[in-house]
Amino acid sequence: MPRTTTIKAAFGVALLSALAVACAPPERRPDLDSRLADIGLRPAEDLERLPRSGLESWQYLGPRQLLLIAREATYLLQLNERCQLHPESRLRLGGDADSFAAGDSLWMGPDRSCRAEQLSRMEKVGEAQ
Repeated sequence: MPRTTTIKAAFGVALLSALAVACAPPERRPDLDSRLADIGLRPAEDLERLPRSGLESWQYLGPRQLLLIAREATYLLQLNERCQLHPESRLRLGGDADSFAAGDSLWMGPDRSCRAEQLSRMEKVGEAQ
């Protein structure tokens, strides 16, 4: 087989491979319930507000969801549709000094915030509701 034919054949295979990858359906992210189940949690009850005392850290779940981790409980915070969190975001809770409520702002910088749409207390899978 002449060299140019071999090069053309290799190029054709590479082109077909690239097209197959480009046409493949996008990888879907698991839904929120699946992501929570993977870490052993499920929503226990919706809350209007949660206490600030004991809040220690947060864990990114997706562009609109994060877990707020406290000494005594874990809470799911879901944000409005226009919000885009990132795993490396630096966050500050709005609201009053004692609590954070649905409708309060989550600040991601001096001039960028999102509104809390829903707050839920979480429980470990297997615990009674």
